[in-house]
Amino acid sequence: MATFGRGSGVASREEQIGACLSCHENGSGRTGSILWWGSVHDRRNINCSRCHLIHAELDPIKEKEKQDKVCFKCHRKQKTRHPEFENKDIDFAVHTCSTCHDVHNKMKVIEEQEQEQEQEQEQEQEH
Repeated sequence: MATFGRGSGVASREEQIGACLSCHENGSGRTGSILWWGSVHDRRNINCSRCHLIHAELDPIKEKEKQDKVCFKCHRKQKTRHPEFENKDIDFAVHTCSTCHDVHNKMKVIEEQEQEQEQEQEQEQEH
């Protein structure tokens, strides 16, 4: 079994993610629907244990009242300045980060870019 965390004495990032996705990856028929590879956190070389407590009874990232504190460890600016809420405060007691963001999936922009590339390749093949 992989040893999770950061620093020395733990499994590599790829091993840790692989261990998580062996059960939680989309299409596995098991417990989850995570499309990790290509997600914004994958592209930034972040692994699951950076945000999650692995197999803990209580995982702060999954708790509405605690999720924002986990996200704000890295996303400090979004606590007070968010591009979608320029002059308004976000009520994090009502809305969590995951209300709008699905960090386990590819960003919509990347998906659109990939679709455009596929269409371009198809058009090139037709000519």
